[in-house]
Amino acid sequence: MPSMFQRLMQWLSATLLIFVFLKGPVYGGIALLFLPYNMMLYRLIAKRNEVWSFSLLVTLVSGVLSSVPEGVFVLTSLVSGIWMGESILKGKSKIDIYIQVAFIWIVGTVISYVSAFVVYGVNWLEKLQTHFYNNESVVIELLQSFNEDDKEIPTLVREGFLFYELSFPTLFIVAAFVTAWLVLTIAFTFGKLLNIPFPKFPKWSTLQFPLLLIFVYGGVLLITLFGSVEVGSDAHVFLLNSSHLLKILFVLQGVSFFRYALEKANASKFITLVVTLIALLLSSITVLIGILDIGMRLRDWVDRKADN
Repeated sequence: MPSMFQRLMQWLSATLLIFVFLKGPVYGGIALLFLPYNMMLYRLIAKRNEVWSFSLLVTLVSGVLSSVPEGVFVLTSLVSGIWMGESILKGKSKIDIYIQVAFIWIVGTVISYVSAFVVYGVNWLEKLQTHFYNNESVVIELLQSFNEDDKEIPTLVREGFLFYELSFPTLFIVAAFVTAWLVLTIAFTFGKLLNIPFPKFPKWSTLQFPLLLIFVYGGVLLITLFGSVEVGSDAHVFLLNSSHLLKILFVLQGVSFFRYALEKANASKFITLVVTLIALLLSSITVLIGILDIGMRLRDWVDRKADN
């Protein structure tokens, strides 16, 4: 059982982080990333009911002192930390914890957005789009100041901004996974100082996605090429973002293959890092390698070469 002093320190530190979050956007974002670490430690030393009661109480206070959306973000950060503690106690792998925490942040952000619209009538997505369009005109004016004779600049800029606007769901999901990675990195890095036995990620070189991804990607390409999908429609946005997400998975698979091949060749960590960076930069080629590795098991060919 945790001592009263341990409980008091967890309560005070969590309350301080929440207070920092409510007072400023920059430092508040950092505080929101450290809050899960605090709650993870709290769950490791205290009972589940005690931790959840404290979380709901501070969430309610946060919503009253600031706003409902900010209270939801506080709850999201608290839940991700509690879930990490629960998963560690249950002996789950780090990749499972990572995916679950990312999902928590996706759901929490969506709930925060909906609550802002329902309670306050504020549509943050529309505000973001308005800001986006304002920046579009600024970029056009800036580029035209360098090359006034190029009449295609406005069209190219608008097409680029439209592409990123339609790709917002992909950017949102990627941001959630990046946030989850930061949360886990902070929590596990500082947790190791306390000698907590954390699980580890499996090697990147062992990553292997199912063959089903190739068939799904092929279906998306066929519908995109031969289907009558209007640009900007819901179907177009769905197909576009599905294609983006699948390409990201193929890039990860391609990088996994390169790292696997380099491990078989006993390459140094420096060379592995350089090749990884190059593979990420040359993403189009890496996507192709990822597809071939999933469909044809290129690493089996590497194994045969290594054995010979």
